[in-house]
Amino acid sequence: MDKALFGTSDLKDRDRLRRALKRLFPRLESIWGNLHYGDSSAREWERLRRVCSPDHFDGYFRFALGEDALPRAEIDSVIAHASDVEFVRAKLRDALGTKRRNGKTMAALMLDELNVHADSVADGAVCPLLTAIFGIADELHVDSDRAGPFDMGDNHLRIRWLLRRLTRERFDLPRRSAVFMAACGGAQLGWLVDFADSAYCDYHPRDGKNPEPEQNCLTTTADADMLRVKALERLRGAAASGELAAANNLAYLLFRWRALAGDDGAEVKAWANAQMDIDAMVATFAKAFTSYSWSQGLGFDGLGDVVAQRKTKPMWRRSTKSCVGKSCVVA
Repeated sequence: MDKALFGTSDLKDRDRLRRALKRLFPRLESIWGNLHYGDSSAREWERLRRVCSPDHFDGYFRFALGEDALPRAEIDSVIAHASDVEFVRAKLRDALGTKRRNGKTMAALMLDELNVHADSVADGAVCPLLTAIFGIADELHVDSDRAGPFDMGDNHLRIRWLLRRLTRERFDLPRRSAVFMAACGGAQLGWLVDFADSAYCDYHPRDGKNPEPEQNCLTTTADADMLRVKALERLRGAAASGELAAANNLAYLLFRWRALAGDDGAEVKAWANAQMDIDAMVATFAKAFTSYSWSQGLGFDGLGDVVAQRKTKPMWRRSTKSCVGKSCVVA
């Protein structure tokens, strides 16, 4: 490392330059010292926009910010108006309509920045901020902000990271649960169903896993049960109004409806079979029950796939057939 960075500089200059570089890039202390930094330090460096943060490094060598960072004034503005529900929603919707060169929206970046600066949000602004986000969570759940092959992340996951950063270390369980229940009052359908499932699974995990310690749960057990009731009511209402048919996560919502109703799929089958008489819904079901997988062959002698290949496949699963009745033919 000395040779790569300093070349033939004499020892006196090396000591001085080492000290300067360790100030700028603290992780170098693991090479020239015996000090190591964890993820919490990296989040703090990102929050402070230090040169050692990968998202902010390029900004120190340009006359403008790159696409992986928002102007500090814009972040400060959102945080200052965090208790203004309409302001936050307008900002996120504007960001959702702005694409970066990598194809992702500025909304994904704004959620990431809010996560980094979550500690700057006042306690009293947490509930209105989450109310604003929950109220447009399904709009934010766009394909362009999903992670690519062999990676993870989408805007719903970014919201999950953010809500935990905003609440877990500052509120006890009863207050945290009250905040989430209030925010869920105006939540969009898909997010409400997803959040209700997560809150319930904290206490009743699938696949034989152990329940979460109570201090890690999203809500109290009573509120988790209440959210399931609300989610089922919303699903039934959305089915009657046509909202469900237009949902961009239709397959997931049908599976959850079946689980929440506890009637071996009778309700959801009846609804799905009736929808099959509508030509447009045949195409909707076909799209909803088509999934994708990624593969990348290693090959021999360097002749494997240069890039990952996306494969399209129907969701041929027993749960699909029992869930949607005749529509499994479409899938």
